Amino acid sequence: MRKVSLYLLGVLVFTALCAASAGAVQYQIQDLGIGTAYDVNNSGQVVGDAFLWDSASGRRDLATFGGTNSVARSINDSGTAVGMATDYAGHGYSAAWTNGQITKLCLQNGMAWDGDAWGVNNAGHVCGASLGRAVLLRDGTATTVCRSPDGDCYAYALNDSDDVVGYQPYPNSHVHAFLVKGGVDFEDIGAIDTFFHPATKAYDINNKGWVVGFIWNQDPLGIQQGIVWTDQGWFRLNGFGSSNCAYGINNEQQIVGDAFTSAREWHAFLWDSTNGIVDLGVLPGTHDSRAYAINDNGWIVGESGGRAVLWQPIPEPSTLLALLSGLAGIGAMAFRRRGS
Repeated sequence: MRKVSLYLLGVLVFTALCAASAGAVQYQIQDLGIGTAYDVNNSGQVVGDAFLWDSASGRRDLATFGGTNSVARSINDSGTAVGMATDYAGHGYSAAWTNGQITKLCLQNGMAWDGDAWGVNNAGHVCGASLGRAVLLRDGTATTVCRSPDGDCYAYALNDSDDVVGYQPYPNSHVHAFLVKGGVDFEDIGAIDTFFHPATKAYDINNKGWVVGFIWNQDPLGIQQGIVWTDQGWFRLNGFGSSNCAYGINNEQQIVGDAFTSAREWHAFLWDSTNGIVDLGVLPGTHDSRAYAINDNGWIVGESGGRAVLWQPIPEPSTLLALLSGLAGIGAMAFRRRGS
């Protein structure tokens, strides 16, 4: 009987380990309603087109300044979200939402208008764009972080060290990705492969300083390709789709975006160094999807067929850990009994 019990324990452990392997690449997709989801924090709060969602309270509308439109593009681990909201006349303002309350952000010192906030870090510092300038807002002071004299600059994301990424135009009509370390030291990271792929954009950065975006030819038939910048250089995301783009990265170096598949459809993907690029699929009845952000727990958000969606790993890492811990406990008890 003891041998049978140990045999069954071995089968269960083997099954759990197989589930762990499969869980790294298998995801379930959840419909969060109309619109697009742009970000998810480590508490599982999701923000997007005019909404905040969590598993406890479901989907809730975001407040405006009296208008009809709002969009939250980023949310930090404290639950502060930033984006844009309109007033009764339809004018857009940079906005922050905290505990259901909305406030205006002054992305130009002394002015709270014509702006769009794109990123917020865990210190509450914000990056975005206002009056054609890429801006970092910290402790109430707004600083322009781009170098282009012509405007049309965008700051899309920042990490907890206030490293800001985005893109700006250059005189040759191309755009280049940039990195501003600590909000001060500007670096043009987009001047790569300039003959074949003269244009680059950076969309996200994690706390280890990895930056993601894409590189492409600026023409109607230009092929774009996801790209990652690290302190060791840059590399392309190959292996899925004739074109792809990287939009988000977490602190585990997992990257999400979208790719143009052989079926001539755009599909959301997940990339990591172990599994490469994995197709996340689409909502039933739709043909396309995009993934914009991933938190450190592996939760991914984006859109599919015009619906905001959330992808969660199967099984949940915490659930699997609890299962393995339980099986380890059973094994320990079995061996203790065998020795007594």
